[in-house]
Amino acid sequence: MIKLVPDCIHTIVILDGPGNLKIDDLLDTAGAMEMPEGGVNTGLGGAAARGTSAMPWLAIIAGGGFLAAVGMIRLRRTRSRMAHAAIDR
Repeated sequence: MIKLVPDCIHTIVILDGPGNLKIDDLLDTAGAMEMPEGGVNTGLGGAAARGTSAMPWLAIIAGGGFLAAVGMIRLRRTRSRMAHAAIDR
């Protein structure tokens, strides 16, 4: 059993030892005047541009789809030619 001190920020960790698990309390801050609110900000956060257009991303996706379609068509044509060449022998 671990004891948590009030008005502190704790991190609880579970350690895997040989044949057993151990719970440990890591004291992050003691006597913090203000408790944190919400979760940790991750991702683009404040660096992301606000209100930008999605057009560049849509253009990249459309271009990738076009290249994939062209590659599939060329692959089918090549295989078809090879199959006809094998039959004609």
